[in-house]
Amino acid sequence: MGVANSIKDESWVDFALSGVAVGFDVVATYSDPLGSLFAAGIGWIIDHLDPIKGWFDDLTGNPEAVSAFAGTWLNVSIEVGGVRDDFKSESDSKLEGMSGPNIAAYREHVRNELRKLKILEVGSGAMSVGFEACAVIVGFVHGLLRDALAQIAGAICSYVAELVITLGAATPLVIHQATTRVSALAAEIVPKIKGLKNSVHDLDSLVSKLKDILNDIPRFLGDRYSVPNHPNLKWRNVLNEDGGWLKKIPGIDKATVSEQLAVVQARQKYQWFIQRNPDLFDKAVSDALREGKPTNVTDALKAITDALDRQIKREPVPHG
Repeated sequence: MGVANSIKDESWVDFALSGVAVGFDVVATYSDPLGSLFAAGIGWIIDHLDPIKGWFDDLTGNPEAVSAFAGTWLNVSIEVGGVRDDFKSESDSKLEGMSGPNIAAYREHVRNELRKLKILEVGSGAMSVGFEACAVIVGFVHGLLRDALAQIAGAICSYVAELVITLGAATPLVIHQATTRVSALAAEIVPKIKGLKNSVHDLDSLVSKLKDILNDIPRFLGDRYSVPNHPNLKWRNVLNEDGGWLKKIPGIDKATVSEQLAVVQARQKYQWFIQRNPDLFDKAVSDALREGKPTNVTDALKAITDALDRQIKREPVPHG
């Protein structure tokens, strides 16, 4: 899949982000070797010793944990691909040499099922690639903040030690070292922050294409598969039930997976309202859309649920 490969090869990563973990230290190390030594030790402590490591991971994220999620989705993709290959092989083997209208119909059924399995394989593989991309960004932020904090803390330790040992006589040297350290830090961080911005923008463009693939899954699931936690509701019926009020929502015909699930939750929450007083329900929905003027499904559902909650609070509908 072209989009997944584009994300996986990290071509979207800005050149400024390469070698982020190397640090900011060539000039600073020369002017303040003691501070750089402290910084190396502090950086090691941040990455290896708990609870500091846990605190830092909570602050910046843990790229290894994100990569683990990517590995899980990759395993799902591989497993689904294996099931698809086995199904195709078994079908071809059992239908070999057979003909007739019923066999032709079954072959078409097999092809449809293979297409569904393929979209699931590609979709889960895309999730894996997406998590890997997130791991790259998280790793960059983690490394950048670790190095910056280590450099600052190491420099402070060095300056304090120099001032104490020399009883303040080294103040001019400390000022020079601090100026050099700040200049080196700024010169290294600024282009990397710009690189991060560019990388996130490019990644967002690729991820938006992934969304189109993932959001197409319900169409393939269609007749045979149910919405999670709703065994009697098929995906193809999500936007067809109670169609009167749903059809008023802008963009409902192109609703994403998450938006369709939000529709299911809203319908379940207010089903009693719809049954008890359908006219009042329909009026509340129409008023919410007219007053709020939402332009997408998410905003429309929020406006509708807010209006319904206000209506119920103002004029309680008998419930139960």
